[in-house]
Amino acid sequence: PGTSKNLSLELLLSLAQGKHSTVEPLRHVPPVESFTLQCTSRTTAKAVENVFRSAIERKRKFPSSESMVILDEIGLMEQNPLF
Repeated sequence: PGTSKNLSLELLLSLAQGKHSTVEPLRHVPPVESFTLQCTSRTTAKAVENVFRSAIERKRKFPSSESMVILDEIGLMEQNPLF
């Protein structure tokens, strides 16, 4: 447990802004938009589906960028009695 993984990912995403990045090597990759779902033991398949649909819709609207889905603490979903 901790925040180092999340912090590292947030730092990378803040720099992955395509040609507007403050880091020269990242100026040559498309900007990245993240879609995060904080999973719990009550997270449903519908919630997961919705976050993926949002990412797909964003990609359709902005084809020159990339969409990334992050399912934080996905292991907690295994505790959901509906699965």
